[in-house]
Amino acid sequence: MKFSMSWLKTYLKTDASLDEITFALTDLGLEVENVESPRETFDNFIVGKILETKKHPDADNLKVCLVDFGLNSQNIVCGAPNARSGIGVVIAQPGTYVGGIDTTIRKSKIRGVESFGMMCSESELKLSGEHDGIMELANVSAGENFVDWLDVNQPEKIDPIIEIAITPNRPDALGVYGIARDLAARGIGKLVKTDNFFLKGSFKSSINVEIDSEVQIKDCPLFAGCYIKGVRNKVSPDWLQRRLVSINLKPISGLVDLTNFLTFDRARPLHVFDADKLQGNISVRKAQSGEKIIALDGNEYSLDQSMTVIADEVGPQAIAGIIGGLHSSCTAETKNIFVESAFFDPITTSMAGRKLNIQTDSRYRFERGVDPTFTLEGLKLYIKLANQYFGGEYSEIVVAGNKVFKNRTYKFDPKMLERLVGMKETASNQVEILRKLGFLVEQEDKINLVTVPGWRPDVLGEADLIEEVARVASLSNLKSEPLPKMVTGISRPKMTQSNRRVAFLRRCIASFGFNECINYSFIDKESARCFGGGSDAVMLANSISSQMTHLRPSLLPGLISAAARNQARGISDVSLFEIGHNFYGGQPGEEELAATGLMIGNISEKSHYEKLRAVDVYDVKGFLEQALEQLGFPLKQLGVRRADYTFLHPGRSGAFTLGPKNEVAFFGELHPNIATIFGVKGSSVCFSINLEKLPLQKRKKILKPSLKLYDLQAVERDFAFVVDKDIAMSVITEAVFKSDVSVIEKVNVFDVFEGALANEQLGKDKKSIAISVRIQPRIKTFNEKDIEDISTKIITSVFELSGGYLRS
Repeated sequence: MKFSMSWLKTYLKTDASLDEITFALTDLGLEVENVESPRETFDNFIVGKILETKKHPDADNLKVCLVDFGLNSQNIVCGAPNARSGIGVVIAQPGTYVGGIDTTIRKSKIRGVESFGMMCSESELKLSGEHDGIMELANVSAGENFVDWLDVNQPEKIDPIIEIAITPNRPDALGVYGIARDLAARGIGKLVKTDNFFLKGSFKSSINVEIDSEVQIKDCPLFAGCYIKGVRNKVSPDWLQRRLVSINLKPISGLVDLTNFLTFDRARPLHVFDADKLQGNISVRKAQSGEKIIALDGNEYSLDQSMTVIADEVGPQAIAGIIGGLHSSCTAETKNIFVESAFFDPITTSMAGRKLNIQTDSRYRFERGVDPTFTLEGLKLYIKLANQYFGGEYSEIVVAGNKVFKNRTYKFDPKMLERLVGMKETASNQVEILRKLGFLVEQEDKINLVTVPGWRPDVLGEADLIEEVARVASLSNLKSEPLPKMVTGISRPKMTQSNRRVAFLRRCIASFGFNECINYSFIDKESARCFGGGSDAVMLANSISSQMTHLRPSLLPGLISAAARNQARGISDVSLFEIGHNFYGGQPGEEELAATGLMIGNISEKSHYEKLRAVDVYDVKGFLEQALEQLGFPLKQLGVRRADYTFLHPGRSGAFTLGPKNEVAFFGELHPNIATIFGVKGSSVCFSINLEKLPLQKRKKILKPSLKLYDLQAVERDFAFVVDKDIAMSVITEAVFKSDVSVIEKVNVFDVFEGALANEQLGKDKKSIAISVRIQPRIKTFNEKDIEDISTKIITSVFELSGGYLRS
């Protein structure tokens, strides 16, 4: 945001120096990025006086002027129509750089006549857009420095230009008036307030406005316009041109320059149409897919249904909040205009601007949030200025839509300043600061109620009000205080029971020989599909690469990919684990914390004393059983069933359950297709614990129970049951424990007889499961009858739960 000192002083009465103002701006949060001093630009220019002019001997459009340089007189060849004897001029001598034409002047011959410099126009000096002739000066002293002449005659033209950085939360500072308000609140001068004024049109507008019902809800709740007839679209007055040129804007025409001026003066973008080029009334609506518009920048843009446009009966005439159309733009021949002022939604405006790749001063302000309460007042201000400088007769203002600003009122406690910021300021000073910033402060039952003005959409609570007071009072005055004395001793850890369980499980799995791996939560779509994911619900809107497009449905893809990279570098035997989240949806809460392990290759190293053995499903099953037992879930509490996952081998996998439906963990061998897709070699087995489904212990207790020894001798009995081939071994072990849990200490499956031979000996679709049962007496030694009674209970329980009978 650029502005000149004279522009700022239009709204700020102050005697403060440039350094004081720039320091205050930065301290207020409006960081000064650059200060340009035109004095330095004009240091090498001098003032001269034309003594006589004569026609160039070899060019009809050129003149040879004898110019008084002060110490001497030299010829300058000039083509300006207003070059004549007796006028004062600005001279760029040989060696002087002229910014308006980006050229360093040199002594030269023009059509055979030597020229010792150049007489400059205002455009060439970048003082305004005037380029029709050289700059004419009065009260000149030949040879005087041009800066000294400007100091006396036109001091506003050598104003310092200040450029500040604007944070996204300060749209009010995108206008010079808003900056002056902040400085006045700081005490750097007094704000020159501009009163609202009443305008009454002399006729009804021949162009009416309407807002489509869908658009009015959010995209454009308020739209206003005014028809002005009989205007003269002439060159802007000098003061307006100087202000635009000072911020590097090129004057175009009076009516357009006024809209640009108000954009920077009051942060109020407007747009002016040539009314004679419009067909019928104006409507604000959504664009139709395929509609096109040639904008003021000369480019043609293709629109879609997400964009809001200002259209007449023929088609779009402007892209709402961003840029106008070339067809209905004003020219020097324009006699009648229609000027609009509206409130456009920041998000809709920003999205349309990004899609079309258009960056304008209007879009820059609308996407940050313009003052909705200044919509009609900004239009009235344009009408007043246009009527004052370009004549014409204006109509009654036509309005579509409703009031778009709802007052936000918050409680304000001055004591909170010291609590939140550590700054001390009297309550009366705090209230005065807020009032100077434009906030309405009222007292009700000794409670301060502060109403936020429309130009501050970023203030959303009491903490923001405190921040405003601290910002204006100056955080640079904040004094440091000594730290409070530390309480002796060490505070208790703040880890939750869940945190402690994760830390314990991490150490437990690592003790099995696994190395921890930390992967990204994002994987590619095809990998996600292999593990049941890859839907649009978990797809990233703006992924950083094609390999990270979706949230992972399982930790296994990352572990398998890491194992494949290790194998590619010659490390064939890998044991990895990770504790992290699996995602089954894209919304908060649609994730599960899991601990997953992967083993690939061999269980042991090459050795003369031990044969190599590939890892198998029983290895990970054993590790999983130990981990669950360490977490406080003995195997007696767990059920085992077949796992139903497409990424696991269907005959070499299983799952542990707590109850009939709550699956807390699975284990098994990777499906060969998965191993092929990911490029891993050798036997591949895995396990995973779902920590979300594994309940926390209600009471603190030692995870590993104390060792209990009995004086009485244990008894082991073997049983072989014939069951249907689809009966799981877990059903048999569960039935045995249920028969008499008080004395049965351990159940071990040591043989399974199935296949074609089993079908011949046992019957079709049958198998035999042999188990060893350890029976531990507690009170007295069992006699033969006691053992027989327990055996009968076991056989009955197995039959009731599985239909199995004792093999003969």
